[in-house]
Amino acid sequence: MKPLETQKNSLDAFWSDLWVSNHLSFVVVAFWISIASFIVTTAWDLGAAEFILGIAGTASCGFSWLLARALFRADVEREVWPISVVAGLILTGLILSLGNEASVASGLAGATLGLAHSVHALISSTVLLLAFIEAFLGYRSDLPRREKRFRIAYAAGYGALLGVSVLWLNSVPDSSQAARDSDMIKMICATLAIGLSVWAWRFRVRHPLPRPKRQQRRMVSITDADKALADRILQRLEADKLYLDPDLSLGRLARSLGEADHRVSKCITGVLGDRNFNSLVNRYRIEAAKAVLEDAGSADASILAIALDSGFSSIGPFNRAFKAQTGLTPSQYRRRNAA
Repeated sequence: MKPLETQKNSLDAFWSDLWVSNHLSFVVVAFWISIASFIVTTAWDLGAAEFILGIAGTASCGFSWLLARALFRADVEREVWPISVVAGLILTGLILSLGNEASVASGLAGATLGLAHSVHALISSTVLLLAFIEAFLGYRSDLPRREKRFRIAYAAGYGALLGVSVLWLNSVPDSSQAARDSDMIKMICATLAIGLSVWAWRFRVRHPLPRPKRQQRRMVSITDADKALADRILQRLEADKLYLDPDLSLGRLARSLGEADHRVSKCITGVLGDRNFNSLVNRYRIEAAKAVLEDAGSADASILAIALDSGFSSIGPFNRAFKAQTGLTPSQYRRRNAA
């Protein structure tokens, strides 16, 4: 592979990993910006700046849906279509803003404006409803009690804000005090929505959802040589237990197999279905740690010792990887299996 191509692939991988690892944070910040834009444009007349902030504010319902998906669905970082839906919301909001600025009322421009209004209203109402039901789509009887309470509390808080700011305010008479104070009520609800998102974000960071094992990508062309290489990779990991070496890297694994780094990496993601090399190795390391934590004879072994014996170089990465894979800390997992 040419050096420039290698650099480009490395850069693409960097941004991809950055998006995956920080997906929830990115969505939360986008939601805050959208809500803040709505509050600012409602409270003050900002002239030309109001045009741009107004477009961001109209997309707040879309970002609330993306936030709910990030909170309650595992492994959604690489999905493009939800972002496309929100992009459509922003585009129709832009068309409506341009139409209002130009006072368009008739002709082809007027018809376009009417269509944009209908599409914008349809998308907005749909994603507002979807954001509410996201908390219940993955609700199962075997979920931890803490997770169940979190989902119910989030749905209740979101539903209350939605009921007041949309359903109730849209139904009150125009002559009522509530109608006259509607802007203030909406700003209060928007501020509470930011508070709800902060609480939900902090909860999910502390208690991440377990990630399902990634399925093999159907669009990847897999040859017999790729399958043979996958078998060799697993053979080295399982028979030789290379994953117990804390200094193991993609390059060292590739050299031990006599293969190029990029081919081994492609095989890991395409054939074996893991997100990357670290994900594959950590899966084996966590399984080794779980076996020790489940062993009554190892009850006196410290968590740090188990982490080091499983191939991790320090306790921090071990705790994060363990919780991401199992939904529990190592200590919680040990107590649950000792009960």
